[in-house]
Amino acid sequence: MPPPATEMPVAPAANAPGAQGASRLDTIAAAGSPDWFDDGAGRERGVAQWSFDHARTAGRGTPKLPSSAGRYVPLIGAGGKVGLIGVRLARGDGADGGWSDPETAQALEAIATQAGSALERVALGESHQAARLEAERERLRSALLSSVSHDLRTPLASITGAASALESHSAGTLDDTTRAALLRTIVDESSRLNDIIANLVFATRLESGAVALRREWTTVEEVIGVGLARHREALASRPFRVQVPPDLPMIRVDSAMLPQVVHNLVENALRYTPANTPLGVSAWASQGRVVVKVWDQGPGLADNEASKVFERFYRGRASKAGGAAPAASTGMGLGLTICEGVIRAHGGRIWAEPHSPHGAAFIFSLPVEEPQPVLPQEPDRAEAGAGGAK
Repeated sequence: MPPPATEMPVAPAANAPGAQGASRLDTIAAAGSPDWFDDGAGRERGVAQWSFDHARTAGRGTPKLPSSAGRYVPLIGAGGKVGLIGVRLARGDGADGGWSDPETAQALEAIATQAGSALERVALGESHQAARLEAERERLRSALLSSVSHDLRTPLASITGAASALESHSAGTLDDTTRAALLRTIVDESSRLNDIIANLVFATRLESGAVALRREWTTVEEVIGVGLARHREALASRPFRVQVPPDLPMIRVDSAMLPQVVHNLVENALRYTPANTPLGVSAWASQGRVVVKVWDQGPGLADNEASKVFERFYRGRASKAGGAAPAASTGMGLGLTICEGVIRAHGGRIWAEPHSPHGAAFIFSLPVEEPQPVLPQEPDRAEAGAGGAK
């Protein structure tokens, strides 16, 4: 059995391409570099660098630089050098440093061979992963450019057309109804353009991890109310139902982000369902979580769509086949992606499923934190009146 040894792995600099052609070594040790390696004069580092540069074993017990304290073996993979390992035997005070035992030297060579192969596999895996990520980024970049070029052009064309019509008839030749319709087009398409840009910015922030939650206690009713606010006009022409029990526990969430989830889910329902079909929002508590459901009675999802609708730039079958609503062909396919990102950031879960008797339902659940905040009680009206009489 070889005597105990102190090992000191030495790896190539991070900027070295797979260690091949590396010009220097960065020392990596589990508990810092040992004293015998950091000798103050840099001698051991010089021997380690020579061994790595020449891809040859050097140091104690070898013909090359035998007076050094440690023995250095380069780690060689199929593609070249991937690192270096240096060892000083704990009981190596003799002239050869304890390396006269051939089994000890062979054990070190075997370790170096295995370590070299392992490091090369790691480097190859990281290289392949980087290549896959780059390919995915390029695919998303192309999809984004394609989507932006279409979805930004459409509202801009409508705004330009309406503004040009108003400008060319500025002398008052337009009747009030036509003029009001053109102005409404400008306002509506500007709002739509603003939503597209907001979704792009929000999706970029989620992707980069730059979203910081500003949590505060609020009610589910408040979140749903804020999320529905911008759809008030569109929902006025629909059979619409909200079912939110008054005794739901409070949730500690980002009060700016979470309503956007409700907004996007309702917008999705409005976009992909025929006019005058019912839709609604309901909420309940279950097993320490608050659950919110946005449902519709439109054409529903295809069997394989439930797992795809949250992917970036994915559009449902309605948009591809003409859809059930004229607005189904618009949108960038980012609304549901943003919903998933926001819910996950809150530690929740979101999914899609069929709605009975027909249609689609999007459901998200959020954890309920304990203890719940204690809200101040409003004084009883009778008691308040009596108190006032006094």
